[in-house]
Amino acid sequence: MLPPAHRLAVAVVLLAAAVPADEVRLLDGRVLVGAVAKTADALTVTTKQGPVTVALADVREHRTDDDLRRALADAARAAGDTPFAQLQLAQRARNCGLLPEAWQRFDKVAAALPTLPADAPLRARAAAFAGELADELLPAGHRDDGTKAQVAALLDGVHAATGPGRLYAIETLLARLPGADAELRTQARRNGNARRRLAALAALQQRGEAGSERFVLRTCVLDASDEVRAGAGAIAATTFDADDLAYVATGLDHPYPKVRIRTAELLGAVGAPAALPLLAEAGPRAAVGLAAPAASDSPRAHMMVVQQQAYVRDFDVEVAQAAAVADPQIGIVQSGVVLDVAVHGVFEVRTIVRAYRAAIRKLAGSDPGDDPATWRAFVAAHAARPPTPATGHR
Repeated sequence: MLPPAHRLAVAVVLLAAAVPADEVRLLDGRVLVGAVAKTADALTVTTKQGPVTVALADVREHRTDDDLRRALADAARAAGDTPFAQLQLAQRARNCGLLPEAWQRFDKVAAALPTLPADAPLRARAAAFAGELADELLPAGHRDDGTKAQVAALLDGVHAATGPGRLYAIETLLARLPGADAELRTQARRNGNARRRLAALAALQQRGEAGSERFVLRTCVLDASDEVRAGAGAIAATTFDADDLAYVATGLDHPYPKVRIRTAELLGAVGAPAALPLLAEAGPRAAVGLAAPAASDSPRAHMMVVQQQAYVRDFDVEVAQAAAVADPQIGIVQSGVVLDVAVHGVFEVRTIVRAYRAAIRKLAGSDPGDDPATWRAFVAAHAARPPTPATGHR
């Protein structure tokens, strides 16, 4: 169950979405959006900033909530379904107070952004629109708070039902908060919600401050959560370059097996073909330089094979009714062997090799085989192949 403060916030959002938002255009050019109460000679419009009363004589046009929805639907049919058209419709819906419709349109824009080139003009337009949505995403009570409270308030909006448009807007606003780098790192490490940790990582990646990209790359390898590591890999893939490859590839020779395995998984996830020679060279070294595991981490086996032989080692004299009786004392002689074995490295090396092989298969598009000694030749042959000709279809 949600805490009382969260239940109140959800109730306020639902109430706001349920209240019709009319549009009132005045003769002086102003546009008022909100619930309208009409009297004989005036209109009172409850806007986000508060109620505004205007004389009917100053009103040029008054469109009801239903009128605005019909006009938006007509515009959507005429505009088509391109991401640019959806962005324009989202802006129009927001300007006239149709917030649910605005988010629905912006969801389509955000879902299309990963498929666009890095320099696509729509990316800048979408980011600019997301930056205007602070009023919808940051509760009024937090707008004058410090950075820590604002970061927490924005991340509270990330949950299982958060659409791609709202998530993209939250990440954009987090990326633009002044001085938020340290708090975003803290949230990315300690927040108990994996989605919120990933949102903090995405904002760090957007900020581009010194060390932010390296922080994301370390998360791809060191974080304990499979979900967070996979999400961080998708974030890192958007800007992964040669410097990042050199930084990450050192993990292929790390003394801890998990780091080697996760490094290979990251290289496969970011889709960097330049990593193929590095993986091929690391394969035969999978067992080299591994740190000795702690005794408690090592599988152990115990076996004992012995023979026991009984013998009379002494007699005790017992006297009963004036008669002496010899009571024999029995001893046991044991002979045989006891084995106690701790197995180090066999399972880890096999798992490391599988991870390297899977990464090569993902990057090369074919399986290099189960013998790491042949991987260098496989990668060399793959590099020598001519590129596949373009078909002209996407």
